[in-house]
Amino acid sequence: IEPQASGVVNSVNAINSFDEIKLLTKETAIQEGLLEYISEDMDTKFIEAVKKQIIHNEIPGKENFKIVYSPLHGTGGRPVKRVFDETGFKSIYIVTEQEQPDGNFPTCSYANPEDPAVFKLSIELADKVGATLCMANDPDADRIGVAVKDENGEWIYPNGNQIGLLLMNYILENKKNIPKNSAVVSTVVSTPMLDIVAKEKGVKIFRTLTGFKFIGEKIREFEEGKYDATFLMGFEESYGYLVGTHARDKDAVVSTLLIAEMAAYYNSIGSSIPKELKKLYEKFGY
Repeated sequence: IEPQASGVVNSVNAINSFDEIKLLTKETAIQEGLLEYISEDMDTKFIEAVKKQIIHNEIPGKENFKIVYSPLHGTGGRPVKRVFDETGFKSIYIVTEQEQPDGNFPTCSYANPEDPAVFKLSIELADKVGATLCMANDPDADRIGVAVKDENGEWIYPNGNQIGLLLMNYILENKKNIPKNSAVVSTVVSTPMLDIVAKEKGVKIFRTLTGFKFIGEKIREFEEGKYDATFLMGFEESYGYLVGTHARDKDAVVSTLLIAEMAAYYNSIGSSIPKELKKLYEKFGY
């Protein structure tokens, strides 16, 4: 985004030959402070920021609520498993065939959580252990897909708009002390039902161009006072969500945690994700 985008382009355009590009060894870059490796301390800061988004710390039966999770051979495994462990989710089943990072993606030719086919191994495991919720992150762990059993025992795959609406509604109905000027930011191609639900809840809606970087830009503008708004969450229909301001891009770690919490909470009150989605449609329209 601007102004950094133009700065990058101008710097690239100023190079007439590869011979003009200055090269450094890794050692020199470290010595000059140009290369810094992120430590475990940064991991912990990130996890703590994610945990701050929890709405219900205590949910009856949470430790026994069974969830199947897959990082789809990507980077989500370590942070997601850690955040589950530190927030009391004790019945998490990992798809072991997809647990280790592997850029060849040997178990799924198209490692995209939008594709129901990636849930094949997850559903096999879920049926074996008796889980009703499967979640999968894309390999760089910024998007999340969901498979959930409906009241007829059939597996369904809520799309990105449906997941976003469910998550927004859950937050608005359960989070305490929400600022009066809270805002949800989404893209122009995401569902118009968002506006209807948000209006009923008294929340501002901002629409951006396609691309989560523009949602991140809105967070900065809120912080700078350009708008009288406090960022609550952002989402786009392509399965990307952000709750909290610890990041400026979609974050599947916090999304995975909150969707798990949402499912466990609804289960504790005799409901479910499919039932709550049906309620939204019956109230606001299909």
